[in-house]
Amino acid sequence: MNILIIDDEIYALEALEFLLKESSFSFEHIFSCTNITQAKEFLRSEKIDLMICDIEMPGGSGLELTEWMQPDFSDIITIFLTCHSDFQYASKAIKFGVLDYLLKPILPSDLDEVLAKAVKKWQELQQQKSERQTVHYWSANKSIVNEQFWKDFLSGVYQYSDYEYIEWIARQRCIAVEKQTRYFPILFYLRSTTPYIDKNILSFASVNVITESLLDIPDAPPIVRLSDFYQVALLPDRTLCVKELLQKCLTIKTFLEKYYDVSVCYYTGEDTVLTDLPKAVSALIEQSKTTLSPADQLPSPPSVIDKIQEFVKDHLYSPITRDEVAHAIFLNPDYLSKLFKKETGEGLSAYITRLKIAEAKRLLLQTEIPISTIASDLGYSNFSYFSKLFKKETGKTPNEYRQKT
Repeated sequence: MNILIIDDEIYALEALEFLLKESSFSFEHIFSCTNITQAKEFLRSEKIDLMICDIEMPGGSGLELTEWMQPDFSDIITIFLTCHSDFQYASKAIKFGVLDYLLKPILPSDLDEVLAKAVKKWQELQQQKSERQTVHYWSANKSIVNEQFWKDFLSGVYQYSDYEYIEWIARQRCIAVEKQTRYFPILFYLRSTTPYIDKNILSFASVNVITESLLDIPDAPPIVRLSDFYQVALLPDRTLCVKELLQKCLTIKTFLEKYYDVSVCYYTGEDTVLTDLPKAVSALIEQSKTTLSPADQLPSPPSVIDKIQEFVKDHLYSPITRDEVAHAIFLNPDYLSKLFKKETGEGLSAYITRLKIAEAKRLLLQTEIPISTIASDLGYSNFSYFSKLFKKETGKTPNEYRQKT
């Protein structure tokens, strides 16, 4: 937090600077100047968070400065210094958003009280700024973020989360969800009949065709691309009768097969509440496998556990923490640990250690890489800790394992 203090009286300026340094608050930089012209230069060149300014000064008053600041520096917290106990400038100060004022001569207790108010206000402004930036990010990337949320949701990333958590995740991404809304899921399977078609072009075209044909409903979830070939449409509060819906699906199939050299199959589900959608979509994928030839079948989207295990395997040659894994797949760290233990019967830390030790055993047997290098490459900066883990897993030290084997 940076402070700018302005007072035409040098002794008053030095005294205030001393009091600020001796206060119970720590500030990154304390700038000082004696007139409005210098103050404007500081405001233009430095990042100022709090300004403490004398009201009456030669060459321009504090009120004139705050009025000048309004267009570009209105977020700077301002405190006035005054010799007038009745504070005759109160109404104008309020108009320009001045936080408070200090009466000269300044008492340390009064300064601490006003600084506490200013720091609290600054923290609130920082929080608001952070929230605005987050909203701006999600808004600027709305289509991508929207589809990713629904893809994660339908793929089972939140399958063990309660609705409140799902709603919170959606709200963070500026996505509206309603627990009682019922959706009608339709799974489309598209497979190119020629090796020359670009999968990205096919995906883009099919999403547009399905969207224009089916999702003319405001705030409907986007078409979710579960893979290069599986796409899901979710119709909220279905108004089409079954016959009309099937006719639209047939029209989509006919159009895509005619103009994009693809084979299209579609599978319709039943009206389903939000929290049951992942199971409903999974059932449609299983249904598709019974009608597609083995060559056409695609694996189901990876589960949360699959994603955790894949992340660990991809990062064996680096230190891996629970928080890093949780951040990578957008889960709470505590929840991730409980979920992994529940689904696999093995703790996440134990799983990571087991895979790293297995890789160390392979390197010890198949290479002549020094043991200390193997430990370092696998993310263990403490060699004795690595040896202890290795012996616990194998019953031998790394050197014994290499020699006896």
